[in-house]
Amino acid sequence: MIKEFEEEEVRNILPTKAILIEFLNEHLRKYCPPENHFSVRFGKQVLNGDKKLLLKSEVIYCSTVPRYKELSMKVLYKKVKSNERVW
Repeated sequence: MIKEFEEEEVRNILPTKAILIEFLNEHLRKYCPPENHFSVRFGKQVLNGDKKLLLKSEVIYCSTVPRYKELSMKVLYKKVKSNERVW
């Protein structure tokens, strides 16, 4: 981006998360995570160019995700808990 933003500057320009998310969604046409997963710090990183957001046209939405037993957290955890490289 053009300049580094300080967190206080971001709060002054776009005072709430909702306004920042609306700006990114509606004006820049970027996909943003839900508000409960979006922080001002993350917004600052996006504005600074440290993080990138996808264009809404690039996002692929899944309406239903199949439930495969081998992809459950219990099974995956058992497979990786002894792996040194994961931890």
